[in-house]
Amino acid sequence: MGNLTGKLIDGRYRIQGVIGMGGMAIVYRATDIQSGAVVAIKVLKQEFLADRQFRLRFENESRAVSILNHPNIVKVYDVGLGEDLYYIVMEYLDGITLKQYIRQQGSLGWRETLYFLTQILSALDHAHEKGIVHRDIKPQNIMLLSDGSIKVMDFGIARFSSTNTNTMTDKAIGSVHYISPEQVSADRIDRRSDIYSLGVTLYEMLTGELPFDAENPVSVALMQIQLDPQPPTKKNPDIPEGLEEIILKCMAKEPDDRYPTADALMSDVERFKQNPSIRFEYKYLADDKPTKYMDAIRVAKDEEDFENESSRRRYLGGMAGIMGLVALACAALVLFVIRPWDRGETLKDVTVPRLVGQSLEAVLQNRVWQEDFVIIEGQAQYNEEYDKGKIFHQSPAAGMVVKEGAEIKVQVSLGRKSFVMPDFANGNVRTAEVELTRLGAVSRIEYEFSEEIAADHLIRTIPAAGDTVSAGETVTLYVSLGKELALVPVPPLTGMEQDAAAALLEQAGLTMIATPVDSDKPKGEVLSQSPEAGGEAEEGSAVTVEVSNGAQAPLEKEITVSFPMAPDVVTLVIRQDGEVVHEKQYETRQRSVRLMLRGRGLQIVEVYINGVLQESGYVDFDA
Repeated sequence: MGNLTGKLIDGRYRIQGVIGMGGMAIVYRATDIQSGAVVAIKVLKQEFLADRQFRLRFENESRAVSILNHPNIVKVYDVGLGEDLYYIVMEYLDGITLKQYIRQQGSLGWRETLYFLTQILSALDHAHEKGIVHRDIKPQNIMLLSDGSIKVMDFGIARFSSTNTNTMTDKAIGSVHYISPEQVSADRIDRRSDIYSLGVTLYEMLTGELPFDAENPVSVALMQIQLDPQPPTKKNPDIPEGLEEIILKCMAKEPDDRYPTADALMSDVERFKQNPSIRFEYKYLADDKPTKYMDAIRVAKDEEDFENESSRRRYLGGMAGIMGLVALACAALVLFVIRPWDRGETLKDVTVPRLVGQSLEAVLQNRVWQEDFVIIEGQAQYNEEYDKGKIFHQSPAAGMVVKEGAEIKVQVSLGRKSFVMPDFANGNVRTAEVELTRLGAVSRIEYEFSEEIAADHLIRTIPAAGDTVSAGETVTLYVSLGKELALVPVPPLTGMEQDAAAALLEQAGLTMIATPVDSDKPKGEVLSQSPEAGGEAEEGSAVTVEVSNGAQAPLEKEITVSFPMAPDVVTLVIRQDGEVVHEKQYETRQRSVRLMLRGRGLQIVEVYINGVLQESGYVDFDA
């Protein structure tokens, strides 16, 4: 089906553009044409529709989130599981991920961290009470909104704790930097796995670093089951001891040594809030179970290869080679590290420094580092966070203890990836937005008038076509409003005959829209106008007028007025509803006169002779 931008899904959701793209799904911004609301729609990629495992994961996510209703969990409005389209309609979240926020800030203060933590725990407690284990808690799956609220999302690999049967693949998926040891080892997984992942997330929030990092997922997976994390206070001394104890209890290798529930964790958090100097005196037990290398390697490979069918086929073939490399590495450690006396020397322990963020040139000029380590430069790559020449990754990670002379492999940034700005002139704005998203840029829209470019088409961009643009840079798209029309004064029309008013408007560069209405005014007379006289209107636009249809034309009634005997000449005045409708002198020898009065409905008629009221009464003209 390809890109759905511009299409209407199930006669209800109009797709506006791509928000993001993951390994198995594309997330679109859309409008619900029934309610007018903006929504996000997660659509399973077309190439995975035929794969039963991917369909089951998608169905599992829709089933999980549909039973959740919590202010800190993304809302789901609709689910579609058709033959040719799998989608989930969710609330549209305008914010950034917690991962992006951590990168912006470097690290978070403990008070801000607790503010976010209480919301995450509330969401997890709700999910766990519903029997759902998220299994992929990480900052990338936590959205931070502009009002400071948190939304937990992406239940794509969530599992119902009541499920009795689980496949190995079902257990061993998740993000390798955040998964629990039992996820690595394919042991039984329950809500305590989410507690572990949350502990890793807390560690990263407070230190700005991951507790375990290496150059490949296999090494990270092995660290999760073999190594204890370096205490976070070593990286950030401002972290209170009580909070460090909470983090390390969350990250205990054995699930039984962790908090059993999110509510239990929240209880300690509340105690810490009340007394930040509290110490819990927790003790941690090392995992004395044999390390499951095969499971660890499989988990890491799953993360890299799960969504690539051809890679899965190569998996078994490559496993033997991987195990061989592990064996060789272990042998090398025995020969050169564990038994250094066989080589006639004793190597001292040294702590790996933090090289990330340093320029390669500065690192190579540091004499201390050159004496203790061998710096190996890996392949340079584009990087969004670090300037050209800066180290963006190192292995082993900072803080690890190794023997002097150990190698530190570093990767140096080539700077942000760039591209040549395409020429979008006179093109479709939505097409341009999608293409810029694909290239890694951020787009914003401005509107202006244009004499040459039709409305809703692109005029130009800044940066201009042909310029070099860095990924992540903002590109402004200038969209045409069409020609700017001149304003002309609106003439007065009320009281004029319709044809004359139309001619006057034509002279002013305007047109007329006439609406007939019932009135007692002469047929064709203009009764009102919009815009009003004296205002301004766009040249060529229409002025709306109401015109009398004469349907309420006055009716006639005859009355007779008798004159007095004297004097010889009198002045006769007749008023209708207080308005003089007749005034004339008459000779009294006529004795009387007949007059025709015009009106509608019931009106009071008054007769005056020489200024003196002679008689008055009501006349019903409609009778």
